[in-house]
Amino acid sequence: MLCKIRDGPRVTCVDRVSRRLSLEKVPQLLSVVTGDMSLVGPRPLPLRGCEFKKSHQGRHVVQPGIIGLWEVSV
Repeated sequence: MLCKIRDGPRVTCVDRVSRRLSLEKVPQLLSVVTGDMSLVGPRPLPLRGCEFKKSHQGRHVVQPGIIGLWEVSV
């Protein structure tokens, strides 16, 4: 399980405030408004440095989403 490091070396003042106010998803919501992302879709994965099977490459054809279909349909 991953956990957030409260005072890690990469946590800036802006990060601390956005975590305290739960504003971490605002940049992704702005991407939805501009049309770069959808609300429901596959989670974006980095293309660089990873080898994908042919069956996994289809997820890069559709727009990435903030939340996955599995989380919505359970």
